[in-house]
Amino acid sequence: MEYLKNGKEWEMEENYQYKFRAECVQDVDNLKERLPGRYDVQFMEGFPDVEVRLSTNLNLNEVLKVMETVPDGHVMLETVEHEEEYTGVRKYFRRAERPKGRKINKP
Repeated sequence: MEYLKNGKEWEMEENYQYKFRAECVQDVDNLKERLPGRYDVQFMEGFPDVEVRLSTNLNLNEVLKVMETVPDGHVMLETVEHEEEYTGVRKYFRRAERPKGRKINKP
């Protein structure tokens, strides 16, 4: 699978494996438009929910930042974990970590 980086094609190395839930496959489709990687989508019997395995070169915080941009992507954001740590339990109101700003001393 090839992607563009700085206007040049490059081969993406999948270094990280994640697992998460989504309310529906359309949420995953929206994520795919924003986050390159390999996706394995499993439908949950009797529900519109899906469970997803994602292989990507982005670390967890970078994945969270991208998921924050997906409209109604809160279930993905609240359940994504490294595959070996995945439980499917939601971490409500979870957000990506942001660097702390420097305090400006006013004269």
